[in-house]
Amino acid sequence: MEKINSFGLPDEDPDRILFRKYQNTLSISGWAVIAFGAWSVLKVLIFFSINRDLFNSEFVESSEEEAMPLPAVVIALVIVIALYIFLHLYIGLSARSEASGKKKGYFYLIFTFVYLVISYISYFQTASADEDNLDTLLFSGFVDLTVIYVFFQVIINSLRIKKLNKKFSGSEEQPCR
Repeated sequence: MEKINSFGLPDEDPDRILFRKYQNTLSISGWAVIAFGAWSVLKVLIFFSINRDLFNSEFVESSEEEAMPLPAVVIALVIVIALYIFLHLYIGLSARSEASGKKKGYFYLIFTFVYLVISYISYFQTASADEDNLDTLLFSGFVDLTVIYVFFQVIINSLRIKKLNKKFSGSEEQPCR
């Protein structure tokens, strides 16, 4: 006989409730990783479209011997942006996949942890930057802290889901998917 709570609904195991909460948080965090990746790429593209003269100045040419041809700079920039997009899509889609019940290994969590460390370092570099543009500095710091929080959520909730999956696989009870 099922126990009925005060709302007239059957009581559920607290672990199953936590499992659904972790799934939901991991799914939202996966979308956030993808969104932050898209925002960062858009920000770089806007920066370079506004500052086109950078390609004609010291950004490309520092001296005659060290001059880097413009196509090489553009190709390098495109490769970096493509890798950045791939990394964010890989982490975000892997988190969403695990949240939906598909088994994922620990490989994407390693990427997430490395990215978390890089974001943490980036935050302190931004915080120690020149204070000429205080509004930009504050906004960048806020975005960096949010990215750190999202990556932390991906790691923690993924590990919690893996732990509860092991607990559920040892018993007859299956998590809701």
